[in-house]
Amino acid sequence: MRGNSGTFETSLVVFLITSFFVTPTVSAAPSIPGVGVFFYPWYGHWYHWRGLDNFNPPQNWSSHYVPEILPGVYLPQVELYDSNDTRIILWQLYEMRNAHVSYAISSWWGRGSFEDGVFERLLEVTESNISPHPKLKWCIIYELEGYGDPSAEKIRDDLLYLLHKYAWRPSYLKVDGKPVFFVYAGKNDTVEYARKWYLVKQSLNNSVFIVLKVFPGYRKYSYYADSWFQYAPALRFEVQEPYSGFVSPGFWKLWKNEEPPVLRRDPNEFEKALKHLISSDVGIKTVQTWNEWHEGTQVEPGQLVSEACGAYCPLDGYGEEYVRIMGSLIPKIYRYEPSLEIKPNLVVNDTPFIQLVGRGFPPRSTVEFLVDGELNVTSTRAGVDGSFIWDLPPEDFPEGFHIIVAKSKGYVSVAAFYKPPVKVLVRESRATFTTTRVSTTTVWDKSCRDEASSWKMPAIIIIFLMGLVALLWKLRKR
Repeated sequence: MRGNSGTFETSLVVFLITSFFVTPTVSAAPSIPGVGVFFYPWYGHWYHWRGLDNFNPPQNWSSHYVPEILPGVYLPQVELYDSNDTRIILWQLYEMRNAHVSYAISSWWGRGSFEDGVFERLLEVTESNISPHPKLKWCIIYELEGYGDPSAEKIRDDLLYLLHKYAWRPSYLKVDGKPVFFVYAGKNDTVEYARKWYLVKQSLNNSVFIVLKVFPGYRKYSYYADSWFQYAPALRFEVQEPYSGFVSPGFWKLWKNEEPPVLRRDPNEFEKALKHLISSDVGIKTVQTWNEWHEGTQVEPGQLVSEACGAYCPLDGYGEEYVRIMGSLIPKIYRYEPSLEIKPNLVVNDTPFIQLVGRGFPPRSTVEFLVDGELNVTSTRAGVDGSFIWDLPPEDFPEGFHIIVAKSKGYVSVAAFYKPPVKVLVRESRATFTTTRVSTTTVWDKSCRDEASSWKMPAIIIIFLMGLVALLWKLRKR
């Protein structure tokens, strides 16, 4: 495929002639509304959690942290997630809404790659009628430039593919109608890589919005891109005025066995840096990152782990702390921001049930419940204050990990919970690290204990009767 500007080779000749004699004018740096995050869609089961050093999930994995999908629960076999799982995407959308994230920049590694497939799913779920964050916009960061030297023709073909497959969608990020593409660059990339991307942009009739990674001296050639950004989450805060700025919660890369962390996690320092970023006069404001777990730069809810027990064991985590900080400082996106809490361990008259507690829904609205975004369970009505309490029977849920969706008038909230196998005995062991720790948010730990021990009394009776029979037999023989 070729653009209306003629062949790629013709564009190259025109560019080489004009670039040495004409200096384009530099306009004011354009802006992308709100605050964005860098997003990594490369996690599978156990794809990418193994890392480069062949870790063995779920015993250990290539990160100092584990995602905390189930609050207060350490369950890596569930929480080391698959990026392509609709339930995980719903949870991530919900957390990004709570953090008041306006757009996400998704790592992209070429057509047909794992990340390419996940990106399509991200757009689909975001645009669905059960999306907790339908206003979120997505774009890609072109990673191939940072780890190779793709030709201009290769780049142009990739952009045409992305334009055809994704850029037309309503959830794809645009500036003045132009689809946005961030470009990662290697440490040795300089002006030549910027010229290459400028050429590609010209060959596409300037129909795309290109944001290039900075290099030393880039300001002399700033007209080669629509805007510029720095990616350096080992720093707490940096701005490239007037183009962009970023903040980072921390940096602790497991693969390099860095001790102590290059950038220690400190919520107070993160909050100060975010305030500074929001007040900065730059066009693009980002958090680095949402979920780069390998480098420990994530703000996604998580928990620290330790190698004290051979395999990984839970330590105190930060949970939703960074999400709360972002939500308190970044301007609100929606009128309503409903929340859903699950209380699964309730028993009345020897009957267990699951209680759903909702807050912040549109007042007096009908609230529908769905399991994993598909099965419509039931519905209730929110009160005048937008809250409700509703009970569900446990038989509505099979064993395993679930996302419950509560939906009302276009506003959606989600909550995660885990129903363990019925015959599995669950014990708490946070202090000793000897077994998996599961908190009271996990379903049926009491009933599991009862069932696991219910065999003891019949066994004792049988042994007693066998002994009695043997004694009587001996007495008879005498």
